[in-house]
Amino acid sequence: MNEETPMESNESPESEAEQRLQEFRELLQELHESGEVFPFPGIKPEALASLQAVDAEFPGYTTPIDELLVRFEEEGMKILPGDNPDSRDVFIVPAGSDDAGMDSVLPRDLENVETLDERLQRLFDRIGPKK
Repeated sequence: MNEETPMESNESPESEAEQRLQEFRELLQELHESGEVFPFPGIKPEALASLQAVDAEFPGYTTPIDELLVRFEEEGMKILPGDNPDSRDVFIVPAGSDDAGMDSVLPRDLENVETLDERLQRLFDRIGPKK
């Protein structure tokens, strides 16, 4: 009988997870500190509908998504870390903003992420699934 082992590695799952978290921290810091501006790939249609519904239900709570989309197209986007990098919170804001509370969207809301800069793809891959 040929049985496969689930993990044939010298690293434990904990050390692999810690390595991914460390890579995430370093990449997030690099992208944030560089202030690099990236082209905006757009918002997934289902995310756009959800964000527009939130705008209608809670006007003034954040910058309306339709306004943000115009800014993203004009300015491009940059990365802002959340308050606790270990939580893997990442915010996408227009290049002219530093206000994650008012002007952000989440990486999971972005469309066409496969066309993004390779470093952004690596960062988003290390965020992990959100429930």
